[in-house]
Amino acid sequence: MNLIHAGQMSKNEIGNDTVSAMLRFRKRVFADKLSWEVDTQDEMERDDYDALDPLYLVAESETRGVCGCMRVLPSTGPMMVSDTFGFMLNGVDAPHDPSVWEISRLAVLPSEQVGTGRGRVNLCPITMGLFRTAYDVARERGIQRYIFVTSVGLERLLRRLGMPVSRFGTGKAQRIGDVLSVVLWVDINDQFYHAVYGPQVQLTAREMYQRVAPVSDREVA
Repeated sequence: MNLIHAGQMSKNEIGNDTVSAMLRFRKRVFADKLSWEVDTQDEMERDDYDALDPLYLVAESETRGVCGCMRVLPSTGPMMVSDTFGFMLNGVDAPHDPSVWEISRLAVLPSEQVGTGRGRVNLCPITMGLFRTAYDVARERGIQRYIFVTSVGLERLLRRLGMPVSRFGTGKAQRIGDVLSVVLWVDINDQFYHAVYGPQVQLTAREMYQRVAPVSDREVA
């Protein structure tokens, strides 16, 4: 079965083995495949934000192991959009609100790319599973909006999918390396729900990624 793990290590919601496998996956994607200048050690990629007890979303395939991930942090503390990519804000203050959380370190296997079907728009099953879980987590934790830095390509796809996204501040797109990027708001509302759970979303049972109960909710031998 394909699974999505979601939780914080401090609350025993996600296991150390899962997080370690995710950090190794991030190293393969960001350092090895994309050649980003990121800090790696012991075949893992981690940065200062990983020390802030983030909420991790980790997709795990029954055949390939970890195949996708997302990191979520509250805007009341340090976050990439303000402390790493502050130039993207164009002088507008970053949010500092317990109901606003930042998405970062979104990654899926390079072979699992987004695409279009006949008459409809598709996110790959891994990405769809991560965004579905991000919606569920937001509802559980009182998150009203996400903010994140992403490419204009993914922005375009999310809009076509019907996601409630809008550009932050002045909305100016700027390059991060070779990628034309923007800062996006994502509202947690019925539009988000229908975009990721609606009848237009067609995934086979083999492609589905189901959320697994947190470690704290399961019996541990």
